[in-house]
Amino acid sequence: MNFLKFFYFIAILSPYALYAQDHKKMMDQMAMSDSRKPVKLNAMMAKHQLANMREHLNAVQEIIAAMSDRNFQGMKIASQKLATTPQMAMMCEHMGQMTPGFTQMGMALHTEADKLVVLADKKDYNGFVKQLSVTTKTCTSCHAQFKQEIIP
Repeated sequence: MNFLKFFYFIAILSPYALYAQDHKKMMDQMAMSDSRKPVKLNAMMAKHQLANMREHLNAVQEIIAAMSDRNFQGMKIASQKLATTPQMAMMCEHMGQMTPGFTQMGMALHTEADKLVVLADKKDYNGFVKQLSVTTKTCTSCHAQFKQEIIP
């Protein structure tokens, strides 16, 4: 009877073990094919950077919401969340210190966002829309070139 229970146990777990092996192989292959440059960060810095990226996405969402109402003040306030500040520049420098090109790419985002603030002030809706496209392209370009790598 014990042998039969053992056989059933093995029969039930075998597909899961095979799936886990296949899944690990697939994940390893995906990691090897990812040619983006690693931004080496310790776990705390990586968590902080991800929180910043979510804040950037929230700002873009706020910009779009304000645009839907042609609310130039809302567009300006939301754009200022992406714009250049001394703190933002220092953070970009700190996060990119081990990865050539990363700081410049991050600062490009903030520089492009500075233009959004100006266009919202001018109430130039069409210019703002075009500039938002340029600004978000800096985001996608950066994510296409870089990835986080957590180091001890």
